[in-house]
Amino acid sequence: IGPRLSSSQVATLAVWLTQCSRLQEGMVGPRNLRHFKCPPLDLQDDLS
Repeated sequence: IGPRLSSSQVATLAVWLTQCSRLQEGMVGPRNLRHFKCPPLDLQDDLS
């Protein structure tokens, strides 16, 4: 669902979700992906 993510986008998202989980007793959820500070998941890099 959605565009393919580059490895750097995945790494950035992993850092974001790790930070969220530290503040939320180890839990993350959809609200973390919709948060205005969440790294964008819809940027199109040339992955060819």
